[in-house]
Amino acid sequence: MADHVTQRIRERTIGRLQRGYVDGSLGTQTFERRIDLALRSEAPGVLRQLTSDLSPRSLLQTTKRWLVPPPADPCSSGLLEALATGTSTVIGRAPSCDFVICHKSVSRRHALLASDGERMIITDLGSTNGTFVNGRWISQAEVVPGDRLQLGPLDLLL
Repeated sequence: MADHVTQRIRERTIGRLQRGYVDGSLGTQTFERRIDLALRSEAPGVLRQLTSDLSPRSLLQTTKRWLVPPPADPCSSGLLEALATGTSTVIGRAPSCDFVICHKSVSRRHALLASDGERMIITDLGSTNGTFVNGRWISQAEVVPGDRLQLGPLDLLL
């Protein structure tokens, strides 16, 4: 019976760790280390402790992205023009970035915006949660005013 309880706690722990990784609360190395510990541990207390620093998701957080419809008439916010300084612009969570977004789901160095002379190109810098342009996951893409750039759960109108 105790083994069954431990297995249920282990499964819940792994699920919470996966959600924490996806929403940006855990980095890759921390996630991998905690998963390894969860798979090896036989103590329910240790399993619970592996997720004790992760905040539980509310129902609103879980469903929020489905509740907000896209705007009927997208227009430019001017953000792309502001970021297009003629030099490369690093976007990320680190204070050393050119455009800092302080959100746990944004990687320290998330994306690079650069001009190739005629076009503006956004390049994902190996971010944990990916970079999306107009809802499409990209590793690199051309962006124009009016495009939607998504970094983690943040949706930016360019």
